[in-house]
Amino acid sequence: MPTGTDPLLHLVQAREIIDNSGVPAVHTLYFPGTPWIYPPLFQIILSMPIIFGAPPLQTVFTLGLAFDILQALPLFVLGRRLGGSMVGWIVALLYAIDASHVYPLTWGGYPNLMASFLIAIAVVLLTESEWMAQLELALMIVLIGLTHHLSLAVVVAIICINVAILFHRKDSRHALHKLLAMVLGLTVLTFWYVPRLQLYLSLIPTGPSLPGLLSQGIVRTVGLFVVTFGLGGLLVLATLFFILRYPPVREASPVLSWFLGPLLLAVPFVFTPNISIRLLYYATPPALVVFATVLTRWIRSPSTQVSNLRTRTLPWATLSKRGKIFLLLLLVIFGAGESLWTSENAHDFYRNNNPDIMNITKWSEQTHAKSGTTIAPLVPAMYIAAISSKPVVAVGDPVWFSLMSEREMVADAHIILTTPPSNQTFRDYVCRMNVTYIVFDGPVPSWVPNNVQRVEYASGNYTIVSVNENC
Repeated sequence: MPTGTDPLLHLVQAREIIDNSGVPAVHTLYFPGTPWIYPPLFQIILSMPIIFGAPPLQTVFTLGLAFDILQALPLFVLGRRLGGSMVGWIVALLYAIDASHVYPLTWGGYPNLMASFLIAIAVVLLTESEWMAQLELALMIVLIGLTHHLSLAVVVAIICINVAILFHRKDSRHALHKLLAMVLGLTVLTFWYVPRLQLYLSLIPTGPSLPGLLSQGIVRTVGLFVVTFGLGGLLVLATLFFILRYPPVREASPVLSWFLGPLLLAVPFVFTPNISIRLLYYATPPALVVFATVLTRWIRSPSTQVSNLRTRTLPWATLSKRGKIFLLLLLVIFGAGESLWTSENAHDFYRNNNPDIMNITKWSEQTHAKSGTTIAPLVPAMYIAAISSKPVVAVGDPVWFSLMSEREMVADAHIILTTPPSNQTFRDYVCRMNVTYIVFDGPVPSWVPNNVQRVEYASGNYTIVSVNENC
């Protein structure tokens, strides 16, 4: 079973694309009738193998994993351009053992990983000056914007910082080329974002606030950042030190822009950890590039100097080449162990293989005779919609839903779950939401075994009840 509900949401959206032969204006399976605002490129790609019969749960994870692995390629290219093949290989090695990109795999941030791969390609294109590279950069902006809206903000910030650096260096020609590519890409994206602009502006940040997180304990708060970033977080801090202590070389300005962009964007969201943490994801790959570049120069250089950077104040500068390689091996061992620990412990509350959820999902897929909406707890609701293609309204903590229309439907569903059928309110809400089934987690209310409702199926703690309202 996939960890988290995000992979299931991607599958539901892919099902909606298949059922509607395109991206619908409103959802037909996930909170039916609510507006579709999520950029659809990842879901479109996901829908293609599913059409030809690929197993959905395995397919969505494999696709996310593929984009995660592919990001090592542009990182290798950037490292090689900054310091030769050795830097490229060390960057790839650090990326392989770093946990900051493993963590999104544990909760299903697959569009995020796809967009991160595209951002890495965009940064490679920022290092090039040919006109074709500018057109390719515009194309990358379009693809990023159609994959993940937060990533679009990140790549725009990266390009703006890079343009500012170029103008500061009196390189106005190349600065204007990058600016033109960004304007071209954003102009193409207006077809998707302008009609939905009001909805994007109304999005509600999900997850706990920073004060709410701190109220659970400072250890838990710090632990969240450690399990999220691990080695990558340490390298982000190290990169800040290198930038402040040593002026970066001219060729490194795209990587520097990549590093600073998400950090600056995270500042306004410091009190909303769910957003600020996701923005910090984007700062770890360039930190790997910077660290690999500095590390390679330490290994290659005399003990007193590293490519014209004075390092006498650094104690490890006096180490021999063999000692530096030994430190690198220790880093590899630490990073590998930390990554394994992170992936093993992240979101373990989702990782129980619950056969009861699969049982009610199979029942819904094979026996679901009625049309209409199913109300269910969050996780089984997502499985029912993703596997059986039945409309659902998920009941869960409203803090994890970003649209007000979703939160209103959650509140309406809660009223149905807590109101006896003899009450007119029950019938009104059932008819308004076109509810035909309710899934209870745990004991069913005392009013279920009567003439209005009847138990259709039960497995473990889950009970599916038919709602026989004449609307």
